[in-house]
Amino acid sequence: MIDLEILDYSLQQLIDFIRYEAGCSSPEYFLCQASGGLELQQVPEEYAQLLLWLKSQHFKDYLELGIGRGGSFLLNTLFQPELTRAWAVDNCEYWQQSQKDDIQTKIDFIKNQKQADIRFINSSTDDFFATNLNHFDCIFIDADHSYEGVIKDYENALKFLKPGGYLIFHDINSQACPGVGKMWREVANKDSITFVASTTCGIGIVRIEDAAYSYSYTATSDSLATSAKPAFSMQKTMALAFERLNSGDLASANNLCHQLLTEKIDNFYMHYLLCLIAERSGNIHSAHTHLQEALAHGEGIPAKRFAAAGDLLNQLEKTLEGMSKKYHLIKAWGCGFFSDVYHILGQLLIAELTGRIPVVYWGDNSCYSDHSQANAFEIFFQPVSSATISDVVNCSSFFPPKWNKRNIMHNNINRLEGDFSRLPPNMFFERPEEVLVSDFFNSIESIIPLIPPGSFFAELSEEQICRMLLLKYIKPATDITHIADRIYNESMVNRSWLAVHIRGSDKIYEYSDLMETHQKYHDAIKGFLYKYPNLGIFLLTDSAQLFEEYLKEYGDRIFCTTVNRTSVNVGLHLQGIHHGPTIGREVLVDVLLALKCDYFVGYAKSNVSVAIEHMKEWKPTDIFMLTAKPK
Repeated sequence: MIDLEILDYSLQQLIDFIRYEAGCSSPEYFLCQASGGLELQQVPEEYAQLLLWLKSQHFKDYLELGIGRGGSFLLNTLFQPELTRAWAVDNCEYWQQSQKDDIQTKIDFIKNQKQADIRFINSSTDDFFATNLNHFDCIFIDADHSYEGVIKDYENALKFLKPGGYLIFHDINSQACPGVGKMWREVANKDSITFVASTTCGIGIVRIEDAAYSYSYTATSDSLATSAKPAFSMQKTMALAFERLNSGDLASANNLCHQLLTEKIDNFYMHYLLCLIAERSGNIHSAHTHLQEALAHGEGIPAKRFAAAGDLLNQLEKTLEGMSKKYHLIKAWGCGFFSDVYHILGQLLIAELTGRIPVVYWGDNSCYSDHSQANAFEIFFQPVSSATISDVVNCSSFFPPKWNKRNIMHNNINRLEGDFSRLPPNMFFERPEEVLVSDFFNSIESIIPLIPPGSFFAELSEEQICRMLLLKYIKPATDITHIADRIYNESMVNRSWLAVHIRGSDKIYEYSDLMETHQKYHDAIKGFLYKYPNLGIFLLTDSAQLFEEYLKEYGDRIFCTTVNRTSVNVGLHLQGIHHGPTIGREVLVDVLLALKCDYFVGYAKSNVSVAIEHMKEWKPTDIFMLTAKPK
């Protein structure tokens, strides 16, 4: 089946063996060249390192949960010279009899090479652990890839792991298996070992010092931030959140809200709870917003509860009336379309945290303005609040002090250099001025460390914060959604579509291997076409050359809108010859059409691709994001 000389291979020799000889179940997906053979489901650079690590250990008892067609189990076992027991567990629900036959062939090969207890147990992992009496030095977890499934296998594995034993997790960095990645982040520590060379798989190893250690799901203030109940109960979680709120433990109440959010709970009590947390944290504006959402979900709520919420709304409105209004003015960042949108998101987060009313104003420094005094943002999107630039102009105090009521409508005042240029986000907190003005990009990542523990945002990830702010504030203008709907209904309806966004022009100056990444697009696209042969391809690109290349490669599968493209390495928005509102509309319409597609391939370093990723709850198997190295 294989030549045992591979056991003496160097790292590079092993990588080449896995890529070109061993055989893979899906070569394009796992970055391999040879199909069939051992039918591995491994990325060569990651798996070769794992095999050498296993070879360096002195394990006697080894267990593998989930083995596909058995190729990895065969190699994992052969690379452990001191094994006396190696067991594999799989219920074979995917390939049925053909899987069992393949596994048995490999088990027989191993038995011919090793004097050890080699077994294949055709069972679910739950059933196996229910009757198992043996303990292991190392357990490889690669079975159920859902968050709940990997938690269950982890908890069971801990009961049968020897003190100082190792757990190996597969797919810790896989875009297709976010549950595994989430679980890995919860159990990994500073001494963990990772072999990650892709977003296809990723391997993580953690040592468990104490065999009696168990993963706690007890709903205490210490564990709520990092754990979740396997059997989620909305009622129990909600009740506990109110209990923590009433005891003054806002952080725990907020953590429980995070659990509810991850379960997509959207009802009266959820928003009422968020209102109370915000109110007691001093964020009256946010409390008012959440209470309005709660009342909008009030159908079927007991009359007394609904009336109490109405009374609270009146109190909040009176409080707001008595407060001097404070604004956060978000000026254009002056870069690409969705770069400016992500600039807005960062500032919206600051506005949420400081309780200010956000106002977005894109003046003539926006690449997408018509160079009039009109607010270019509102060409493309609905206003983010009821306040306008006129409300801001009438204020008397501004921060940073380079701004005042005489120049507030001007742009590019010490934006990149000079006094009060490039201000970091911490400068915008606890300011007494009526208006804070931002004209420089602050990422959400840079703001997260400033989020106070009791905030609603405290336990959300960067991606969750982006999604929440996009959903709440970034709403396309009605005429633009109508254009997208018309195009879809005329040209795309009644067919499944793969949206493909690929950048050209100025992006080549930012990323050294952008052209190499372009080649990987075809592998990703062909992977989707292999699964779904009748897919159409909706192409989004600013490059005239790439447009022609894809037309030639994919023919009448391709559909794209009629937009401006360029043949030079200068972005359309930087050329100074295009009508700003036109190219802005083109970008936004294409994004709205991409969101209507069934699948997506994009570029993780492009704000347009990332926006498409964030603006829709894609299934992990329906989206593939490529990366490149910065220069």
